[in-house]
Amino acid sequence: MLAVAPGMAVTFRLLVLGDMHGYLKGRPVDGWLRGSAPAMFAYWKAHEDFAPGKFLVLSTGDNMTGTPMSTLLEGEPDIDVMNAMGFSASALGSHEFDFGRGQLLRLVAQAKFPFLAANLTNPDGTPPEAAKPYILVEAQGAKLAIIGLINRAQTNTGLLKIGAYTDAVRQCAADIRAKGAQGIVIIGNLNVAEEVALARELQDLHLLVIAGNAQHDTGQQYLPDTETWLVSTGDRWASYSRIDIEVDPDGSARVDGVK
Repeated sequence: MLAVAPGMAVTFRLLVLGDMHGYLKGRPVDGWLRGSAPAMFAYWKAHEDFAPGKFLVLSTGDNMTGTPMSTLLEGEPDIDVMNAMGFSASALGSHEFDFGRGQLLRLVAQAKFPFLAANLTNPDGTPPEAAKPYILVEAQGAKLAIIGLINRAQTNTGLLKIGAYTDAVRQCAADIRAKGAQGIVIIGNLNVAEEVALARELQDLHLLVIAGNAQHDTGQQYLPDTETWLVSTGDRWASYSRIDIEVDPDGSARVDGVK
């Protein structure tokens, strides 16, 4: 997750993926097996020097529904695998609601990581049982905030209300800054146009990264006017993004690398 030395920058290392849609065992493409949770884990160990606790492992949501195993077992195998791989948090996606409120709460209880959705509330405006607005990660006095957003196009959330992205992030940011966080990362199943609009509407917050995946594509885009990285991480366990964020001793935070 981080590297520290006295008087030097703190580096938070992030591995971000999403839209896995239950493809834990991969899928055949042109005679080859493409994507799988074991292959991803093995690649991280071989190429990222992965070890539990060394990275923040994040999902942009839609972790389940798409294969018979995931659908018939209502997402439980997906949570088991994410637990085993040491996920730190996941945005709440539309497919986390596919099996009803009761099963969603069971999946939340099963997960060893929190689900995040800052713009999701109960009818009275209070946070829902299923998700937190954000998490704070701290090391050697440096603090990084991860805020989750749920896509506003969703229609299967029952009585839960989905609010505006900007309002939710601003409300979180006030709390996060008061707690001393130096940097903010957004995760959620948003499309690129939504990410660009969010970065520009919240330019004063200096968002470091917005990672979304609604279009199931891959790529990284830097917005010089907002100094924000927009990251799309692909789908079905076939790709991910590695992001390094540094917090200097003076408290300033920046993205040091994206791939």
